[in-house]
Amino acid sequence: MQRSEFLSRYPASLGSAAFVDALLTRIRNDSGVDLVSQRAALISLCDQVGRATVLYRLADDNAQTNPINNRAFIDAEYNRSFVYTQYAGYLRRDADIGGFLFWLGKVNEFPIRNAEIQHTMVCAFITSREYQQRFSISVSRTNADCAQ
Repeated sequence: MQRSEFLSRYPASLGSAAFVDALLTRIRNDSGVDLVSQRAALISLCDQVGRATVLYRLADDNAQTNPINNRAFIDAEYNRSFVYTQYAGYLRRDADIGGFLFWLGKVNEFPIRNAEIQHTMVCAFITSREYQQRFSISVSRTNADCAQ
């Protein structure tokens, strides 16, 4: 919260309501999740214990102890991080925007944490030419192998 990037986006001079509104706008724009129903609770939290607690509660995945209903945001970020992890882990590079959006769209078509679509996506990454050529000069697998 002390980094210049954070402070330029959320100056210390912002009051609680303006800070929360800026966060909720950023979340909606970046992930498509609308948490406006949690606005009053977040402002109250900011007034009582500060900005850091608001950020913590927005990211807190413990539904038992978190007073903020952030499930939609957690799920959206889960899918985004799952897709990015495939690029970083298997291909060892940043995602290209076209591929990232393609796979994110595919994952978002299914229920959250759907093992079948996750398996299909992982299989597509490890049967990709890019992945196989990291370990061998020949490409012996295709996406057809994923149908088994």
